[in-house]
Amino acid sequence: MPGRLYSAAGDGYFESYDYGQTWKRSTTAVLSHHGYIFGLAVDSSDPQTVIVSASQWARQAHFLGAAESVIYRRTSSEEKENINSISDEEWKLVSNGLPKPAGTFISILAANPKVAGTFYAVNNRGIFYSNDSGISWKMLDDIEWPKEYLSQHPWALAVREYT
Repeated sequence: MPGRLYSAAGDGYFESYDYGQTWKRSTTAVLSHHGYIFGLAVDSSDPQTVIVSASQWARQAHFLGAAESVIYRRTSSEEKENINSISDEEWKLVSNGLPKPAGTFISILAANPKVAGTFYAVNNRGIFYSNDSGISWKMLDDIEWPKEYLSQHPWALAVREYT
């Protein structure tokens, strides 16, 4: 959809439908409970399907002793015509296949631009993928995850297509 922008700005989730001239903040109780929004990815084939990583506070997102984070997913079968019609009730907590929130740094997220419905998440517990638009997740088993990574915070994730 032309003009559409998304933002995970630490203090919440925002969308614009006019190239950033105006923004609508998601005020749902679900996201307010985990109001520190950090990671964001949009399905490459469906601009209505969005995932975000969230914690209650920045401390829970980034400091090991307090780490606790989750991932939310939002989708809608109808395209929104204007910024005032964003429905906050569509956000759902996603946990199937992901590590427990306690002890997990906030996830860095990415969508595969070439494969519809495919998302990736990395945190101190490993690298995870979803091929059903973020509904369920699996750990990438073929990547060795050393014990020392459990106390480290990843800061970036890139998706590359292999030929």
